[in-house]
Amino acid sequence: MTVRSVLTSNRVSLKLTSIPVQAEFNRVHIRRTVEDDLPRVAENMRAIDRLECLLGGDRSPIDALAAGLHADFETYTILSNATDEPLAIFGIGPMSETAHYVWLLGTDALLPEAGFQFARESRKWVSYLVNKHGLPCFNRVHKDNLIAIRWLRFCSAEFGEPIYDFIPFTLYPSCVTPYQLHTL
Repeated sequence: MTVRSVLTSNRVSLKLTSIPVQAEFNRVHIRRTVEDDLPRVAENMRAIDRLECLLGGDRSPIDALAAGLHADFETYTILSNATDEPLAIFGIGPMSETAHYVWLLGTDALLPEAGFQFARESRKWVSYLVNKHGLPCFNRVHKDNLIAIRWLRFCSAEFGEPIYDFIPFTLYPSCVTPYQLHTL
């Protein structure tokens, strides 16, 4: 298995034990996020993701991406194999002693460029991150972000009742059930 180096676009070997999920796909690859990725995603961010940044945290796209990068346990960038252009950034970070947060902000090019294979395989990435950190992960999605809601449902998210324009969701690690949460 190969991935692109974090510092350059050169392909380097990746030990199978480094990330136990696929990092190279037919049309995209995933690597750790670097600062240079932030403006490239922010400038091309999907309108609905821009709206989530503004309404959800009163932040510009670049500020929301930077906050995630600096606070996350892990932050990754999805890049086009054809152009090496960042298509989306996602991460997981601390929220409290009993929960974490997960997020993804993308560009308009993500869906057409990444294709069905990546969409199908992305569930493994979500599962890997949530299970690795071992606590339920929360966030919220704008009620009009139908593509994200459908994808989150595909990734086994559980949704709460809408609060204003946002729908809260939870992704549980496979070792923790909602019933077990009451004992944490």
